[in-house]
Amino acid sequence: MQRRDVVFAAAFAIMTAAILFLSYKYYFDEPSVVTARAIRLVDGKGNQRALLSSATEDGTACITLFDANQRPRTTIGILPDGQPVIVLKDKDGQVTWAAKKGQ
Repeated sequence: MQRRDVVFAAAFAIMTAAILFLSYKYYFDEPSVVTARAIRLVDGKGNQRALLSSATEDGTACITLFDANQRPRTTIGILPDGQPVIVLKDKDGQVTWAAKKGQ
């Protein structure tokens, strides 16, 4: 083998090892932080059952729980002004209980 072939083979081996190492790190390391505007949990049928969101239209950060028919029934959140809120709804979407600071 010529010296050029040896250098090429060594460089190729180093590049292959680096790619394999980086691929392993990318696919098999568990991330320590997940960053998202929302996380949606679904049941075995793919129906939404819970939503953790900071991306509501009015800027409220909240956790919403849904019934089996995918209707929002419970919301716990922080309003844009920093005020906490809890809302419980019946199967028709009517508020049955709500709590906000000052109420």
